Amino acid sequence: MALTNLQRTADRDRRFDDVAVPVTFRKVTQSLDKETQIISETHVNTTINAILGVEIGKRGKSNLEQHVEILCHFQVKSEDVSSDDLSIPNRIVHNSTEYDIVAFQLSADGLTYVIESRKRG
Repeated sequence: MALTNLQRTADRDRRFDDVAVPVTFRKVTQSLDKETQIISETHVNTTINAILGVEIGKRGKSNLEQHVEILCHFQVKSEDVSSDDLSIPNRIVHNSTEYDIVAFQLSADGLTYVIESRKRG
């Protein structure tokens, strides 16, 4: 017997109740001062719940690069953010650490997004 959408939503909500933590979704607006060529930012913060993935260190693209990127995945409810908001320059903040949104994928049932992000700095 196939699960109904109501059952899938209830299962998702139980999972989020069990393991999700509050994070900040930071919607960023950038503007360029044409005289000084300086980009300024303003932002609006919204608290949402997310299931955190493990941070993964990844080396740069060439073997000569010493820089290590820290990537992290966040799973969020699809009604908490819109796909239009899941783009650069918007960010996720967790434990005072900002993560740039790199990519996202909507689950097959449409109930959650998995957001791939990169630690800033």
